[in-house]
Amino acid sequence: MIEYKNVTIEDRVLNCKIDALNREVLRGADPTEDLHYLAGLYKGAPVDFIAMMDDGDFVGYAYMINFFQASYLSLLAVVPEYQSMGYGSAMLRHLREMKGEKPIVLHADRPQKERDNYEQCIRRKWFYVRNGYVDQRIEDDESVWYQHDVYMNGFGIGYIELMALLDKVNMFMRSSLGCRELYANNEKPELCGRTAKNLLPANVENLNMARAIFSRAQAITTDLEKRFHILNLQRRYIRRYDWRHRPFCQNGRMGLKDIMGTILVEPLYDGFECIGNYDPGYHLRNSVVAISEGRRGLVSLQRYGEPLTSFVYDKITLVMDNFYLVERDGKKGLLDDSGQVEIPVVMDSIMVFDDKAVLVKDGKKGFFEHTFYHIDGRYNLLVMPIYDELRLPTQQVPFMRVRKGGFWGFLNDQGKFSVQGERCDWAYDE
Repeated sequence: MIEYKNVTIEDRVLNCKIDALNREVLRGADPTEDLHYLAGLYKGAPVDFIAMMDDGDFVGYAYMINFFQASYLSLLAVVPEYQSMGYGSAMLRHLREMKGEKPIVLHADRPQKERDNYEQCIRRKWFYVRNGYVDQRIEDDESVWYQHDVYMNGFGIGYIELMALLDKVNMFMRSSLGCRELYANNEKPELCGRTAKNLLPANVENLNMARAIFSRAQAITTDLEKRFHILNLQRRYIRRYDWRHRPFCQNGRMGLKDIMGTILVEPLYDGFECIGNYDPGYHLRNSVVAISEGRRGLVSLQRYGEPLTSFVYDKITLVMDNFYLVERDGKKGLLDDSGQVEIPVVMDSIMVFDDKAVLVKDGKKGFFEHTFYHIDGRYNLLVMPIYDELRLPTQQVPFMRVRKGGFWGFLNDQGKFSVQGERCDWAYDE
């Protein structure tokens, strides 16, 4: 008999089962410790954290955030041995009964043939469609490798309200994940959460204090996984503060100062985009996007705004930490932080995923990887778009697989196509 129960932080056994399920099927999900923390963070959006049990056995769970105009289904997972047995649909029906007429909104990965989980995304899409969820046809950023579709079950909100809801979801996640403080008390790192609706004023003392706290916590923590978790919390903590540079106006022209008031860019331009940080603790930026006569280019943050590129671009977007995706006359390319061309501005499309990018030109595909590891060190690997098909490495097949002229093969450490050698068996998937 199927039963539903609220997941509480005191039920350690159930929380451990959910964590184990997430590690198996939802690796990007937060641990239950964080999920409970989020549930109590924002009183304006109560959370339903529900587990499904069948004759006492844990089957799956759902995690849903309830806003005023609609609910957002953030997580839904079923134990693998219980999948394709109707439990996921039963959970969706239960959520529907709980919410009555209130709409339920969710995100799902958009099926993309160049991704290895294409068939899984198709099955997931039709799972939601069968259960009454309708694709809202909301466009996603084409420059992002992992694109999503928005589905909704129920009526009562229009496009504007739906977009406002999605903005609330993003704000909820950013404010909650970015407002952690980590202390070292009694030789044990402990988490203490507090609401941070707005970024705090930045100063060097706050940054140094935060680094000292986290350094001590890392020093007394021997477990590698916990040390990695502490490092992530450090990044979130530092991002609570507003380290952005400040534009200023002089004689009708715009310049840029850091948070200490030091002039970084002389007042020479019409405006700025992709404004960098004074010192976020990790990636120090050397350039910023400036606008002059309606066109965009990169200028130096180290040499008072000296141009690093010509002002010829229609659009410039910061990607992969210190790279810029540029667009000119409908074509795309990639620049590094110093304005050097990494990928010529001749591509029809560039889809970015973490430190990798898939290039498309005239129907052919190529590949770019930042800080590619090699026996001689680290460098950027560029494979021009000459292949008919390209599939990124996975845990099952840890090599770049490509198809050219009817043959499947792999790319070696130099980015060369090969259908011979010990890796060959991994390359074929047909």
